Amino acid sequence: MNAQISSLNTQISQIQTFNSQLGGTNSNLVARIGTTPIPGKPVRSSSFKPDPDMEPATKQGR
Repeated sequence: MNAQISSLNTQISQIQTFNSQLGGTNSNLVARIGTTPIPGKPVRSSSFKPDPDMEPATKQGR
């Protein structure tokens, strides 16, 4: 019985080490998901400037 408990304790500590390598707690991961760019998707730039030659749709009679 004691051997099983110490084996489980070893597994738990390994899982905790692995979890901290992944980024710690779930709330940490959730907070980081929003700022992580998805591979293959273009990153939206906040410095986007519309083309001055393009008129708004309201001026095209639509």
